[in-house]
This record gives sequence, C-alpha cells and structure tokens, in this order.
Amino acid sequence: MREVADVKLLTGPEVCWKSSAVEEMALLVDGDIYYRAFVRAARRARRSILLSGWQFDTEAQLLRGDERLPGADNTMLGFLNRLCAENPQLEIHILAWDYSLVYAVEREWMQGVKMALRSNDRIHFEYWAHPNSGGSHHHKYALIDDEVVFVGGLDICDSRWDTRAHAAHDERRVDVSGEPYRPFHDIQLALRGPVVADIRSIFQEFWSAVCERPAPEKVDRWEQAPSLRELAEDGLPLRGNQVLLSRTLFREDQAPVAEVEALLRQAILAAESFVYVENQYFTSLSILTAFRDRLSDAARPPLTIVVVMPDGGDTPKEDFVLGNRQRSVRYALLKLAEAHGHRVRFLISSDHSSPEKPVSTFIHAKLMSVDDQLLCVGSANLTNRSMRIDSELTLTVQGEAGGNTSADIRAIVDSLLSEHAGLPDASRFQDRSKLIETIDELCLGQNSKLQHLTVERCDDDDPMLTLIFDPSGELTTDNFGDALQAEVGCEDGIVRTIARKAGQRLGVIDVDKEKKAKS
Repeated sequence: MREVADVKLLTGPEVCWKSSAVEEMALLVDGDIYYRAFVRAARRARRSILLSGWQFDTEAQLLRGDERLPGADNTMLGFLNRLCAENPQLEIHILAWDYSLVYAVEREWMQGVKMALRSNDRIHFEYWAHPNSGGSHHHKYALIDDEVVFVGGLDICDSRWDTRAHAAHDERRVDVSGEPYRPFHDIQLALRGPVVADIRSIFQEFWSAVCERPAPEKVDRWEQAPSLRELAEDGLPLRGNQVLLSRTLFREDQAPVAEVEALLRQAILAAESFVYVENQYFTSLSILTAFRDRLSDAARPPLTIVVVMPDGGDTPKEDFVLGNRQRSVRYALLKLAEAHGHRVRFLISSDHSSPEKPVSTFIHAKLMSVDDQLLCVGSANLTNRSMRIDSELTLTVQGEAGGNTSADIRAIVDSLLSEHAGLPDASRFQDRSKLIETIDELCLGQNSKLQHLTVERCDDDDPMLTLIFDPSGELTTDNFGDALQAEVGCEDGIVRTIARKAGQRLGVIDVDKEKKAKS
C-alpha cells in the first residue's frame, strides 16, 4: 500500500479551543470497561469528582455480576454516597441537562427531588438549561480531582452498560427495572495530564452559569498516581502528548462556537485514503458537503469510507423524526462515492446466534479516524444540532505517518472492526488496500456479525421534522412557521399562531425571548 502523507490540522481558534498537554491516554470501549475504570478512579478521589452529562440515572448499576462491590450499593447514587461517607474531604458536583418535555417519558422521574433527599450533603446536583430552547447539554465526561478525566459518548445512566462481546443475550445486561435491553456500543477516552485541568475549566464555566455556589477549584494532583493501565487494563493504548479540545457552544447574543464542525470538515477534506466513522446519527448537511467536496476533487486519490452506525434512531420517536433524513444522507454519500470512483460501506453489527431474529448492536459512539493518523472522540453526533446548537466536546489526537500514535490509531480501528465482526483476531483488517474486500467477504460469511446496511433512496424526508429536532440554528416562530406553511399551505397568520403555540408546547421555541427581542 502506498505511503500516506501526513494529515495536518490547524490548531487555531477555528477548529479547537486549545491544544492541551497529555501524559497518558487510553481508549475505553463500551460501558463495562468505562464504568469499571470510573469506579476505580473515583474510589481514589481525594477532593473532587465532576460529572457532566446529557442524562444521569440514580439507579444505574455501575458494576455487574462478579465485579459488583461486596456489601455495597452499586448504583450511581449509592456509590457516590458511599464515597462521601468514607471521605469527609470529598465534594461531588453533577451537572445535567434540564431536558425538554419531548424526552420526559424516557427520563428518571423526580430526579432532582431524589438527589436532594437521598444524596449526601456534599453531592451537589444542578440542571443546566440550554440558552436555546431547542438545544441540549450533550457533554459526557467524568473528572476525578485534577488527575484523570473520561470524555466521550457514554453517560452514567440506564441501558448503557455492555461488554465488547455484545452477546445477543447477557443476563447482566438489564435496565433499572430488571428488563433486558439490546447490545449497546460506545466509546470513552481516558486521559491524564494538564488536559484534565483544562476540561475542569469548561465545567466551571457551565456550573457558574447556573449556580451561585462556587465552582469547584483546582485540586492538587496525586503524588502516586496509578497508570491508566491500572485503572483500565482492557483499554486500548494510545500514545501521544497533545490533544485538541473542540467545542460546539451556542451563546446568546454571540456567534455560536462551531469548532467541532470545522474540525471534522477539515479532517474529511484532508483525507488521503481512508475515513472510518462510528456514529449514532448522520444527518448533518455540513458534513455531507465536506464529503462531497473531497469526493468530487478529481486531483485527489480515491477514498475508502467505512461507516458503522444504526439503521434508525435510538427510539421509535427518534427514528420517526430523523430516520428518513439519515437514510437520505446515506444514499447521497453512496451515490457521490460511486460517481467519482470512491468506495463506501455502511455497516451494522448483528448477532445471529439467537434462534429468533438477529440482534443488532446499537451504535452510540462518536468517533472518526482519518488515514489512521487522526482520531476524534467525543460527544458530537454527525447531526446539524451537534454541529451548531447542542453543547459538545470532541477530543482529537494526531499522529504522523509511521509514528507511534498512528500505529495505535490503526490498531484501534482494527480492534473496533474485529469487535463489530465478532472476531477475536484483528489482523484480518490490517491491509487497508483490501479492506473493502475483507469487509464484503465477512458480510457474506456465516461466522461474522458484520452486515451491510441497506442504503436505498428515501423520498420521505420531512423538512419540518428536521427543523424541529435537528436544527442548524435557533428555532423561531418565523422559520418554524415557514416550514409549517410549506407543509400545510394555510394562511400565513394562522400558521404563525400555530407555530408559536406548538413550538412553545414542545419546548423548542422561547416565546418570551422573542417578545423581549421585539420590545
């Protein structure tokens, strides 16, 4: 295979907030490995634990089966209470999204009341309401003292735990009600070094915006810190000494911060031979446009693109509002690749060992690798809202062709593909020049979980649903009304009234804010 030139990213304000120093990194694949590492690190905490998330569940089980802590409550809240009881110096701060009414049925009821009544006095819980009524707080990280941080796509909540085997049936994989749920795949990046303090400063900014209580201050680092290998022996090693921190941040009366979007677009445009993606969604027109521009450049070499993702949404509701848009974008990328001589494969992972129908693993990860030299891991889906509206945090590691970091990134991609295929040996994926042939062969075989994701033309994409649930800018009565009028063809005044009331009821339009802006 020909040598690939180094991929270079800008390190300026367009693509990242800052470049942070790192002492040690490891990729933690799936909830089993992440939750175990989090528990080990949290038990060493001296002064501070910071948790920021899209969702938390007080009853979520952190450890399962034989790994459960003996004689202890292994739920999230029970574990944190125990830590505070054992360490009078420990303060725990939890920042959760003050979620939209649209998600109420899927959330733990009365969570704020439970935290107030059942938690230790040194556990401080706050909701963060997004300044855009249609946006969400989508950060997912856990920070222990100023020593270690875990950043990625995994919340500490219900129905996230799973092992890398993703067995069709695992008696440990049950929700807070004791009911089994489907296999679930996600990724978290563990880091040590000065980067931890940089991410703490992000937490402080968000905490100060919602709470009068002081934000947690800097904590002295541990004198004898365990290596990440001790915290997560099953983590995938990732050598490197710098990481880019990129954000999506919507701010009132200021231009939105779209560093994640700029970073991913630039990475795609710089790709020389291979792009590997794992993501829960792919609806972003900005990301599709970046692929279009790269694929249509006749002066550039052909690309191999591999995308592992679910067919539809996480729930019937999400599939209803985003499923057809996602299918349209997949079809567009496939046709672009075919028209310009590139190769793309969309994949799912399904366990066929069950006598019933195949059981697919739900892909929730947010990862992109480019030419085995760039690795992006974070909270951002490939959606319009993750690029422009929701609060997001993505970390990027960059290596040089033939260097240690690139070797580790390459091994990580191989390991992930072998996981999705259900194979113990990752060596089958090492030859990038034959990767598509290897994937196609496995998809046709009887002993692989890899399956081609059907890509078909979809003409049922609903612009109004996209505007509401996957916006690329602030949702207002005017743009909601425009979409609604195009849908139903009613008189403009009636449409504006319906749009205002419906948007207010759904919690996606801030009518009071609009009134103040006009006064």
